[in-house]
Amino acid sequence: MTEIHKLHEKEIDIGGIVQEALKNKVLLSELLDNLTAKDDTLRSNSFQIFMYLSEKYPETVYPYWDFLSIFSPIKIPTTNILESISLLP
Repeated sequence: MTEIHKLHEKEIDIGGIVQEALKNKVLLSELLDNLTAKDDTLRSNSFQIFMYLSEKYPETVYPYWDFLSIFSPIKIPTTNILESISLLP
């Protein structure tokens, strides 16, 4: 089963998927797309992965600043992601 299919499961290995996303730009892009998915589990898991990425590897999410910043006006809780990115040197 590919990592992206695991995102539909209730229990996921966030650290494992993060490690895969760090090596796979396609997976990272799919995770971004999932932030607006209608499926609650998929959206929540993708959000949790981006939270982890923003805390541990903020340089990975920095290129997606413009995309992530669109969530602030509609009150989706991406503030921590944006704060982590803004702390980059």
